[in-house]
Amino acid sequence: MCVHSWLFTDYCKICARCGLEEEILNLNQYNKFSAPLHRGYDRCSRFKIKLFKLYGRHAGPKVKDPVWGKLEALKHTLHNPKHIRKALRSLNLKNKHYDCIRIFSDIFTPYRVTLRNPLEELNTILFKFRAIHSTWKAQTPNEPFFSYDYLLRYLLNEVHSPLIIYCKPPTSKRRRIKYEKRLKVIRSHNAGKMCCHMPLVSRSRYGSMLP
Repeated sequence: MCVHSWLFTDYCKICARCGLEEEILNLNQYNKFSAPLHRGYDRCSRFKIKLFKLYGRHAGPKVKDPVWGKLEALKHTLHNPKHIRKALRSLNLKNKHYDCIRIFSDIFTPYRVTLRNPLEELNTILFKFRAIHSTWKAQTPNEPFFSYDYLLRYLLNEVHSPLIIYCKPPTSKRRRIKYEKRLKVIRSHNAGKMCCHMPLVSRSRYGSMLP
């Protein structure tokens, strides 16, 4: 009998030893003495979730999501991330979970990438995103923020990560040029901070950037 070692997601727990998966039902409860929940939009948290899905630290859609069955039926036609993206576009689903291309590829295709230092990459990209976001809020809060897909491609390219193969391809040259100009200005403001405060991988506190 397996002595379970549980990994928890928002809706289930998975045994790291035997693979057993159990759903977790969270009841909504009200308590007048509870502190109010912050429900504002958090760009850093949104970007971190995208990174987690890309770096294998997220379980993907819920077990009962119809996307699993749809992709399972098309499994014989899926061989790489491009096939997964094409299959998702063809599905008649409200939520196609494009953020989960890596997860779907690992499950439904033989395609794999090799990462040398995934935790280092993830933390480096997250740190750079937070620096960009912080400077944007301080310098140009009235301008629209960058596309997450653009920043993800840009930062993955900076760390030479093969995971860029799972990202949405660029579609607008004009938008890319606009973002590049804005990003150049923003990063010129925080170049000194990036150099002075970039965390070192060798320090044990480096992992503290992740929950």
